[in-house]
Amino acid sequence: MVERFLAKEEVAGSSPVSRSSFSFVPQLLEGFILFMKKIGKVLLKSSAEKKIRNFYLWIYKDEIEKVVIDDDEGLVDVLSPKGEFICVGYYSKYSRNPIKVFSYSKKVDVDFEVSKRILMALEERFRMAKSGLVNPNSFRVVFSESDFLPGLVIDKYGDYVGFQIRNRFFESLRDYIIEAIDKLLSPIGIYERSDIDYRMQEENLSPRNVPAKGKVPDVINIVEWDTTRFLFPTFSGQKTGFFLDQSFNRKIISELVSAETKVLDMFSYVGGFGIFLAKKGANVVCVEKSLEYSDFIKENAEANGVTNKVRVITGDAFSVIDSIQEKFDLIILDPPTFVKSLSESRKRLPMLIDLIKKSFQLLNDNGKLVVFSCSYNLLKEHLIAAIRIACMELGIRVKVERELMQSPDHPWALQMPETLYLKGFVLSKLPY
Repeated sequence: MVERFLAKEEVAGSSPVSRSSFSFVPQLLEGFILFMKKIGKVLLKSSAEKKIRNFYLWIYKDEIEKVVIDDDEGLVDVLSPKGEFICVGYYSKYSRNPIKVFSYSKKVDVDFEVSKRILMALEERFRMAKSGLVNPNSFRVVFSESDFLPGLVIDKYGDYVGFQIRNRFFESLRDYIIEAIDKLLSPIGIYERSDIDYRMQEENLSPRNVPAKGKVPDVINIVEWDTTRFLFPTFSGQKTGFFLDQSFNRKIISELVSAETKVLDMFSYVGGFGIFLAKKGANVVCVEKSLEYSDFIKENAEANGVTNKVRVITGDAFSVIDSIQEKFDLIILDPPTFVKSLSESRKRLPMLIDLIKKSFQLLNDNGKLVVFSCSYNLLKEHLIAAIRIACMELGIRVKVERELMQSPDHPWALQMPETLYLKGFVLSKLPY
């Protein structure tokens, strides 16, 4: 029954997974034995109780009053200062935030819950695809805390699936996750992109960037919104290979261009925005620091028949912008995560302000500037402040035409503000 729901022709969004499928979860991984015992209990400080009862999923060392355990890692009951049960979490003494909340029931069947939650996330993405909110060919299947699977990311790229494990909880479940992906999505190949700094800095885990099962090519080829073909490097690309979180924004921004619109796509990576807009008829200049990714932009331009519409400048956007002389109708600023802590915001903000100022100066009359920040620690208020300061220094009036955020398959969990990381605005100048 589950295979029928997950047949390739239905993964495109024509038939969502029914909740009745969850009764089949125990059979999904028949023969795969997973046992995770409880190793003790943890008492919270009174200052942390309200936050954890309000469904925040990370518990830090300084929020713990007392630990009573008989192992270094495993499931624990999390108790209030009065000894009342709050939740079950995975404890590791090696992590900076040593507990990841996993269940609000005292009895928890980990393998069943993991499989069920992946199925629920998949069902939700099918509904999104059917409504036109998510590209049915490639999408984020699981978005960590937002799908109550803290530390796990699963991305579907056509016939391939990439996953990322960010903490020790899912590190302990790695083999199970690979089997679950194989059973639920039936990809040709599965690969792991657990090569983020967070694993080493916060979890004391080594990076891992490897094929995990089946045949995995060095370059993956996908089609976005049935219109645009993208090639990207599997093991040396950003994130798990491609920026799925901008997928819906590419669709929105494409409405701003027509034939011969002049576009500057800064921090272009493999040309996500630039190639998509060139397919709409725009003339695009892509700026990308990496020579490898610049070559992918050119390959993607050729694959989409828009070589004559795309010009690539290889160099650091923060300095390249000073050498650009021409004017544009639309400029897209989508810088990488360059603010990795709140303390860095003050130091880095002048770089962003300067970039925004110079971009406004390159706009034609009636041109539009699209500005993004994918740094959680650069808050929306910081981004607005940077735009406001840039406008003040230029002496221009600006209107926000639209506010943007990550694609719907990267849902935002209200009680986990870290899950809202991508912020953006479509801006236009106003007359005095």
